[in-house]
Amino acid sequence: MVFAIAALVFTSGAVEPLPRAAANAAAKVAASAPAAVPDASARPIPSAANSEISKTDTGVEKPVGLSMANSEALALVTVPPIQSGKQPELISAERAPSRRSWLMLAIAEHSAAALDAYSTRMAIGTGAYERDPLMKPFANSPAIYGALQVAPVLFDLAGRKMQRSDNLFLRRVWWIPQMASTGSSILAGIHNIRIANRSK
Repeated sequence: MVFAIAALVFTSGAVEPLPRAAANAAAKVAASAPAAVPDASARPIPSAANSEISKTDTGVEKPVGLSMANSEALALVTVPPIQSGKQPELISAERAPSRRSWLMLAIAEHSAAALDAYSTRMAIGTGAYERDPLMKPFANSPAIYGALQVAPVLFDLAGRKMQRSDNLFLRRVWWIPQMASTGSSILAGIHNIRIANRSK
């Protein structure tokens, strides 16, 4: 037994304490191991309270997140209710007052042309003759009613085209062709009636 204790004392100088041996082993493992690569997932994630607006590569701003203050502010926003009432009526170009005026002038114009044709037939019946070379072939037949409606139709189309013109001046004087045609037909009808009454 004494011999065993003496052997233990002599070999105790070659045995290192446990803490020093563990430290040396850890240092050797760290020296031989490759350098640790930082993990991207270990990066701190920006919190919602510190979120800001970041820019993409194209320069477009995009929100990273909303803060609690912004969320509370959005929660307090209220949308007023839509007031129910009569909706404004949309008036198309075809229902504009100028179209109604155009139709009224067209009716007056064609009525005046019919008066001209009737008075012409009446004057020719009393012995008069037609001086207009364009209307002379139709003066002795009812075809004069249709022939005298050709010019008013052309004036109607001209007035309608002037209404839709890009020229402001033409849009303001669109009624002149129809008024001129109506006035000339009325004057011609009055003239024919006077001739017919004079020949009786």
